[in-house]
Amino acid sequence: MMDRLEEANKIYRRVLKKDPNNFTAKDGMARNLVWQGYHKKGVDSYKSILKEYPDNAQALEGLAYALHWQGADVESMATVSEALRLEPNRNASRELVSNIRSSAMPYVTDYNAYWEDKNRLSVEIHGIRSGLYPDANTRVEGIYEWRRSKQKGDTSSKINSGGVGLYRKFIEGVELNSFLYGTNFGNIDYTAFTTDTWLTLKPDDIWRFDLSYNRSTFDDVGSIMNKVIVNSGGASVDFRPNRFLFLSGSFKRGQYSDGNMQNTVLAKAEYRLLQKPYVKGYYNYYYSGWGKMMNTGYFNPEKMDSHSGGLYVSSDLTDNLFWECQGSGGYEYQTPKAYHPTYFFGGTVNYKIGKNWTVSLHGETFRAFVDRNSDGYSRQVVVLAVTYNKGADTPELFRTTAPSRPATGR
Repeated sequence: MMDRLEEANKIYRRVLKKDPNNFTAKDGMARNLVWQGYHKKGVDSYKSILKEYPDNAQALEGLAYALHWQGADVESMATVSEALRLEPNRNASRELVSNIRSSAMPYVTDYNAYWEDKNRLSVEIHGIRSGLYPDANTRVEGIYEWRRSKQKGDTSSKINSGGVGLYRKFIEGVELNSFLYGTNFGNIDYTAFTTDTWLTLKPDDIWRFDLSYNRSTFDDVGSIMNKVIVNSGGASVDFRPNRFLFLSGSFKRGQYSDGNMQNTVLAKAEYRLLQKPYVKGYYNYYYSGWGKMMNTGYFNPEKMDSHSGGLYVSSDLTDNLFWECQGSGGYEYQTPKAYHPTYFFGGTVNYKIGKNWTVSLHGETFRAFVDRNSDGYSRQVVVLAVTYNKGADTPELFRTTAPSRPATGR
């Protein structure tokens, strides 16, 4: 598949074949590498160009943008400052300086969510998270969240959770994310300490590796009443050989406080079909196997695996309005015997108000159809978030995963 960037590269290669020292062609190919997401390759290309043209402001500007998108803002600022020293009126360089400076400013996000499922379990969430970047390699966050879980026939559980988050880039390609929480379940006077921590290794533009440790609780009332906590360790790998294909796989092993054990495997394949609007097709595989079947609240058949394929579409409708949606269909197999056709639909709209405010509305629905061996399962989610952003990139708030189900969800 060839798009405009690939067509441009083809022309640049023809030019360089005739004129190996042509600066415009070299600069164009380096910029295209950066735009295509190959930031490390783009950095290397620009550094090679600057060996031949050490005082070229355009090449310095291109290198500065590549470094910025790679996350190396200290080096990026030094590079773009040199470009502006040579040519003070470069608008793109001035804009980059403004972006780098504003990235150190704080952000505040207020979010509200509600979801319910077929088993009449409903969860109401209200939260706020605020953070800033004290330096180019560090982000710190404060988080507070109030939740209420309610299920027919059970007492509702009111939950208060507070925590801190830390992001730290140690060296190029080595990053740590760690979130630590203290959560109080008021109705049973119980406090759980949990964490979501992962170490990321990015050796190049193609590979990414993650090692993770999670200590977590569940939303369903039964698991809360039984004080179920799961400690999990996992590893994942992402492979992006080109701009079109993306492959990912992960494994996680969880040890439950009630004596149970769970192995989980996730695999994903994506292929980009269009750039504008951004369209990709995808296939997801999910497997989960438990050591034994329990009845302490959470959903745990002996094992389950599912296959689904779908389409994702996103686009900037205006400078201020962004939307994305996805839909998939597939099949789910469970032991004891249950075979469910499934579907999933989800979408998000982000609207930017002025310079610093963003309103986000997210919704999704999942259904595993009824079969002769079980009642199936369904779940609906709505999220409203308002972000005040002085310039820093706000961390991802919502991510669709395989639905978490109570034990009665078989």
